[in-house]
Amino acid sequence: MRVRSIILALMLTASAYGQAPAKSSKVPAVPLLQYGHGTGLVSMDVDYESGRVTAARMLESTGDSRLDSKALEAFRQWRFKPRTVRHVRTPITFTHWR
Repeated sequence: MRVRSIILALMLTASAYGQAPAKSSKVPAVPLLQYGHGTGLVSMDVDYESGRVTAARMLESTGDSRLDSKALEAFRQWRFKPRTVRHVRTPITFTHWR
């Protein structure tokens, strides 16, 4: 039996000044039957002094509230280099592979 999984592909845009987060979360593989696929846009508020994400929200939904929820859960764990950004917008893509 083949197990299909999804991958949360997070891409940081130029709005984050080209910096990857200091710490990124890993989203575990989930059977495709539980989740679909889609693209969206996330906005994060970042504490300037600590680099911690203080709020994350979907600007454009992936079309699946479960995917949106998992993406926000992951982004809320991100940490940026202190004193570099206050707000970050980044596109997200959920896709599956075999």
